[in-house]
Amino acid sequence: MTQKHRDLLEELKEYAYDIANWRVDHIESRMKKAPDDYTDFVAAARALDEEKERMIQKLGGDFRELEPLTSAFLKYQSILIYEVYTQAVMDGGRVLHAFVTGELPARPKFPGDRT
Repeated sequence: MTQKHRDLLEELKEYAYDIANWRVDHIESRMKKAPDDYTDFVAAARALDEEKERMIQKLGGDFRELEPLTSAFLKYQSILIYEVYTQAVMDGGRVLHAFVTGELPARPKFPGDRT
């Protein structure tokens, strides 16, 4: 792979992260504005809140003990979401890149095909 191709893929990766950020923000915003349309989101948020309260009770009401765990879990989840979106964008970009560079040739035309 040439340096030019590596640079193009790096630009695509940066663009993919921009798209991932926008999509996650957009989806979260929609879920918060219309929770009745996203029952799984509401149920998951409720379950997380209930589990957090249960853990705080087990810790004797000291929520400060729980914050590092909660922060680590949320960071892990957000990174996972970004990676999923980024890979989806990158996979589409890699296919396009392969067509453009000829690494993935287009299907040959059939005899009599006028397109």
